[in-house]
Amino acid sequence: MAPGVPEVDKMKRCLLLLTIAGALGSCGTHRVATEPHSVLKQRCSAGSDSACHDYAFLTYDANPTEAERAYRQLCERKLARACSNLAHRLAERTAPDFEQARVLYER
Repeated sequence: MAPGVPEVDKMKRCLLLLTIAGALGSCGTHRVATEPHSVLKQRCSAGSDSACHDYAFLTYDANPTEAERAYRQLCERKLARACSNLAHRLAERTAPDFEQARVLYER
């Protein structure tokens, strides 16, 4: 980066590039859940990482707190797409958490 560019601008540019790269890399790779939310939640409770991810993905807008909790648990279990999705959501907030998003993208 050019001298004199504030560190925050560098971080925002880096996060933007990571977001674009992630979006391009995932085009057509996310399978759409066909199960209703209740079935996904039940399967998630039974231990299915795939069901937990799909549940978080489909319910984020309606219940971001629960979806973030599910994403964080999956990210701790090293499910990269959960880390990436959570990082994306954190960066899109009204008050973005770019630092936490960067940490999650690096996992």
